Amino acid sequence: FISFLLSLFFFFFPQAQMQRLEQRKAEQQRASSAARQNRKDAQASRQVAAVASGVMTAPTHAFVSVEALQVAAMKGDVDGLVKALKGGAVPVDSCDPYGRTALFYAVHSNQLEAARKLLELKANVNQVAADGSTPLHEAAYRCTKDMVQLLLDHGANPAASDRLGRTPMHWATNNALGECIALLTRQARTNINVPDADGMTPIMYAAYHNRVHHVKQLLNLRADLEEKDCKGNTAMHWAVQADSTAVLKVLLTPDATFFRNAQGQTVMHRVAELGCADAVDLVVRLRPDAHSDVDKQGRTPAFMAVANNHHAALRRLLACGAQPDATDASNVSLLAAAKVGLF
Repeated sequence: FISFLLSLFFFFFPQAQMQRLEQRKAEQQRASSAARQNRKDAQASRQVAAVASGVMTAPTHAFVSVEALQVAAMKGDVDGLVKALKGGAVPVDSCDPYGRTALFYAVHSNQLEAARKLLELKANVNQVAADGSTPLHEAAYRCTKDMVQLLLDHGANPAASDRLGRTPMHWATNNALGECIALLTRQARTNINVPDADGMTPIMYAAYHNRVHHVKQLLNLRADLEEKDCKGNTAMHWAVQADSTAVLKVLLTPDATFFRNAQGQTVMHRVAELGCADAVDLVVRLRPDAHSDVDKQGRTPAFMAVANNHHAALRRLLACGAQPDATDASNVSLLAAAKVGLF
């Protein structure tokens, strides 16, 4: 009887084990198939959404092939580019989900020869990505003048604006190399005072990024210091940095100390707001009474220093003559504002 049971066990156990293995394999295949379908559905949804919003100007194709093309561009692999494009299986302007072509990737990585090859293969030099930028925006932001020159030679539009209204010149203000600004201005005749959607001009961005060399360049090109953004701030307001006076020293003039934004605040208000104690002395040397400037709410710069808890700036203002008993338009004194935390 025991022998009979053992024979049954050894007969059925392998079959049961095989059935479990087959079931597990089938479950894994179904899960893998579902995952592949989910990826395809997600990619299709992104493409449909992108096309519907008008951000794609070129069709997308097989994801694996497009990825290979863009990786080759990013690495500067010219042979890999030719291989990926061989036979026309994937168009040269195939996009990733963000509307970026291989040319974007080559420019992003500053791969000059790869970009040159793509342009020889008729890549669209003015391709628009999902954020509205073009390859020239990318080149102006992170590349050398050679890449910018290459794109301009192939018809890149220096006046193209992204979704925030910023041109390549705006993007160039944060490039550590100032040569791109000179090239865009000299060869492309870019308007150096062009505002973006927020009214910000290139010199405002250069001041904000604390790029002294760029600011000097733009001044030499006659950038307008009286231009105002949507909040009435000038480049002078943007030049105030909490930890640096480099750009402020370049831009500051006696007349500029009177520039006011939409709230009626001068550069001294901005200095006090950011707590730049050293800048207090710079402004006072040009205009000794700047500490008494009053904004539309009747508040002097000292109020801004109190509101933002900047003790050092407040001490400098008081030492320069700011009145500790000053009151604003609501008759709130500086001392009261400090006690109750008015702001």
